[in-house]
Amino acid sequence: MTERTKRIVGYTLWGVLLAGLIAAAVLAGSANARAREYERRLSAAYERSLAELAVNVGDIATSLKKTQVVAGERQYALLLSEIWRTSGEAASNLGQLPAGFARAAQTSAFLTQTSDFAHVLLQKVTDATPITAADMQQLYALAQSAEGLSAELQGLERRSEALADDLLSYDYYSAYDSADGEGGGAPTPAGENGGTNSNAEQSGAQSQGKYPTLIYDGPFSESTSKAEPLGLTGEAVTEAAAMARAAEFLGSALAGALTPTGAQNGRIPTYGFTGKTADGRQIDIDITQTGGHCLSMRITGGAPANTARPDEARGKELAQIGQDYLAARGLTSMESTYAQYYGGDAVINYACVQDGVLLYSDLIKVWVNVQSGEVTGVEATNYYMSHLSRELPAPTVTQEQAAYALSTAVQVESVRMALIPLTLQDERLCYEFKCTFDGDYYIVYVNALTGMEEQVFLVLDSESGQLVV
Repeated sequence: MTERTKRIVGYTLWGVLLAGLIAAAVLAGSANARAREYERRLSAAYERSLAELAVNVGDIATSLKKTQVVAGERQYALLLSEIWRTSGEAASNLGQLPAGFARAAQTSAFLTQTSDFAHVLLQKVTDATPITAADMQQLYALAQSAEGLSAELQGLERRSEALADDLLSYDYYSAYDSADGEGGGAPTPAGENGGTNSNAEQSGAQSQGKYPTLIYDGPFSESTSKAEPLGLTGEAVTEAAAMARAAEFLGSALAGALTPTGAQNGRIPTYGFTGKTADGRQIDIDITQTGGHCLSMRITGGAPANTARPDEARGKELAQIGQDYLAARGLTSMESTYAQYYGGDAVINYACVQDGVLLYSDLIKVWVNVQSGEVTGVEATNYYMSHLSRELPAPTVTQEQAAYALSTAVQVESVRMALIPLTLQDERLCYEFKCTFDGDYYIVYVNALTGMEEQVFLVLDSESGQLVV
C-alpha cells in the first residue's frame, strides 16, 4: 500500500468516525430535547394540579364556613354535598402531584376525613336527624384547618412561581418551613384525634353538583349569562343614528368625531365606534342596534396606576359619581352595591331598585377613576338582558318572622328586600340579611313568601374590594 493510499484510508476512517460522532451527538441532542419537552409538560401538569388543589381547598374552606351561618336543612344539604364532592376533587389533585409533595399524607388524611364527615352529616340531614352542637363544633374546626391549608397552598404556589422553579425539582419541605412565615406545615385534620367518622363510606368524589362560583363584583352578577335580552326598548336604529347616540352618551369626554368599527351580531347586536379624548386616550363604545342604548364604553390609555382601596368616605363619593352619571343618561333608580379597585379605577356595581326592592339581575358596572372621579367605563349587558318592570308579590312573611330562619349564631347588621335569581327563569323575593359571625361577613337570603333560606354568601374583604363567594 502506497503512502498516498494509506493517507486516503486514514482520512476515510477519520471521516467515518467523525460522522458517527456527529450522528451520536444529534441523536443525543434529540433525546435530550425530547426529555426536556417531557419534563416541561410534566412540570406544567404538576403546576396545574397544584393550582386546582389550592382552588378546591379554598372552596372547601368557604363551604365549611357557610355551614356555621345557615339554619335550613336544604342549605345544609347543598353545602355538605359541595364539601363532599370538592374534597374528592382535591384528593384527585393531590394524587397527581410529585411523590415529594410536603405533608401529602396529612393533607390526604384531612381531605378524606372532611369528605367522610360531610357524607355522614348529609345522611343525617336526609334522614331528618338533627345536626348536633358537637357536629357544628367539628365543622368549625374543619373550617379553620381548611382555611390554614388553603393559605399554605396559595403561598407555596406563589413561591414556586416567584422562584421560577418547576414542580419536578421544587423543594416542598423547605418551602413549608421557610422563614417568610407563610409555611409551618399543613394543618392537622380537626378530627384526627376523634370526632370525625373515618369509617364512613366515601363514594361521592364523582358526585355531580354546582361548582362554587367566585363572583368578583357581588352576588348574582352572572345570572343572565345564558338568557335572551328582555330590557331592550325602542325601534331599530341605523349606524348613523347609533353614532349620534354614542356621541351624546360620551358628551364632553369625546374630542372630535367617532369612527365606526363595524356591526357585531352577538346576543345583543351592536354598532361599534372608536374616538379620542382631549388628551389622546382611546374611547371604544358599543351601541345597541335596537333602541340605540350604550351597551359598553371604555376609555383606555394614559399612565397605568395601582391605586389602593380608598377610605369609606371616598368610596361613597365615587359611588355617587357613578350613580349621577347613569341618571344623567336616563338610567335612573340605580343603587350601588359592591365595588372592586383595579389599576386606579373603582369598578362599581349598580342594581336597579323598584318599589324599594333591589333587583339583582338588573346590573350595570361603572368604572370611576379613584383620583380624578372621571367615569372611564360602563358595562350594561346584564341590565339590558334582564331589565323590565316586575310584578312584585306582597310578602307573606314579616321581617321578624324571616329572621327566625337565620342561625342563632349570627349577628344581623342590616336587612332589606331584594329580588334574586335562582335560575334563568326563576326569581325570588327575599329579605337580604347582612350578618357577621366570628369576624366574617355573610349575606343570607330568606324567601319573603315561604320563610325558607334561599342563598348564603361569604363576603371576603380585601385591599381590592369585596369578593362574594
